[in-house]
Amino acid sequence: MAGRIDVENLRVTRGEFTLEVDSLHVREREIFAILGTTGSGKTVLMESIAGAFPINEGSIKLDDKDIEALPIQQRHLGILYQDYALFPHLTVWDNIAYGLKHQRPRPDNIDEQVGNMLHMFEIEHLAGRYPGVISGGESQRVALARALVMHPEILILDEPFSALDPTTKRQMYKLLRNVHESFSCTIVFVTHDMDEAIKIADNILLMKDGEIVQSGSPEEILRHPANDFVKEFIGKKRLSKVQDMATVEEVMVNHPRTVHPTRGLAQSMTMMEKNKVDSLLVVDNQDKLLGNITIYDVVKAFDDESLKVQDIMKPFEHSVTPDTLLPKAIQLMDELKAPYLPVVNDTGHLVGLLTRGSIVGYVSSEVEVML
Repeated sequence: MAGRIDVENLRVTRGEFTLEVDSLHVREREIFAILGTTGSGKTVLMESIAGAFPINEGSIKLDDKDIEALPIQQRHLGILYQDYALFPHLTVWDNIAYGLKHQRPRPDNIDEQVGNMLHMFEIEHLAGRYPGVISGGESQRVALARALVMHPEILILDEPFSALDPTTKRQMYKLLRNVHESFSCTIVFVTHDMDEAIKIADNILLMKDGEIVQSGSPEEILRHPANDFVKEFIGKKRLSKVQDMATVEEVMVNHPRTVHPTRGLAQSMTMMEKNKVDSLLVVDNQDKLLGNITIYDVVKAFDDESLKVQDIMKPFEHSVTPDTLLPKAIQLMDELKAPYLPVVNDTGHLVGLLTRGSIVGYVSSEVEVML
C-alpha cells in the first residue's frame, strides 16, 4: 500500500480559469486538506490529481508514476463527490458492489466484501433500500463503502461534510479517522471549512485564484499565517486564540487550599481529608507563600505531637506569576516533573495555583470553542 502524490509545475486551463501549482507533495497515508473559497481552484486541483482531464503543463505522479501514463484501473483511486453520486436505480447493496462487478477479473467473493463494508459502516439494515429513501449521513456511508470496497491507495473526497448537520458531521469525522486507520490509505479532501481541516487533516493547502497561498500543518498555518488572506480565512477570533497565548492567570485555580505554619499535623491531615487533596500550601497571615506540605510529610512525622506545619514544610524553589505565558509555565512543570506550581504576585503573595487539571480543563474548553 502506498499513496504518495507529487505535483510539479502544474498548469491546467479550464475555460477562462487557470490553475498553477509549482510544487505540491502529499505523503503516503496522510490526511491532506485542500481549502479555499469558491472559485479558488481547489476542485480543479482535486480533479487534476484524479486524472479527470488532461493537464497542459507539468506533471502529477502517483507513487513516482505519471498519472497520464496510467490507465484508470491502475490509478488505485477512490473518489467521493459532494452529491455522493449514488445510482438511484440500484439498491445500497448493488451500489457498493458496482465496482467489484465490473472489475476484471471479477472477484469470487463479492458477497463477502460487500457484507464487510455494510458491517463496517453499520448500514446492513439499508442493504435492500434505494438511495432516494435514505438520509444524507446514510448516503455518505454508502458512498464511502462503495469507494473503499475497491481498496484504493488514495481516497479523494469533495466537500464530504458540507451538507450534513453538526451531529452527523461529528459522527462522520470519527468514521473518517477509523477509515484512515483501517485502510491505511492516503486521504485528500476538499473543503471550504477551516474548522474541518484543523480537526481532521495532517497538512493543509490554502488556495486563492488558482494558486497556492500557503501549505503546512494546521499548527504552522495557525501560528504563522503567510499573509492577510490566510489570516482572514482562518478568522480573527480563532487566530487571536492561538497567537495571543493564554496567561497563567486565565488558567490557575483561585483560592487554593492553604494552611498556617503554626497549625498542628492532625489539623493539616483533617484539612486534606476534608478538601480531598494530598498537599497544602503554607502561607502566613498576609498570604505570603512560605512552602508546602504533603500527606507523605504529615504521615512520616505524625507520631511527634510537638511538630507543627512550619517544622516539616518544604520551601518552593519555583513559582510563576499571573502574567506568565501558559506554554512557558507548562514547560517549567514538565522540566520539574511537578504536579502543580504556585502562582505569586510581585511581592511573593499567593494568588492561585496552576495544576495539571486546570490546564487540561482550559485547553479542552478552548478546543471545543474552536471546533
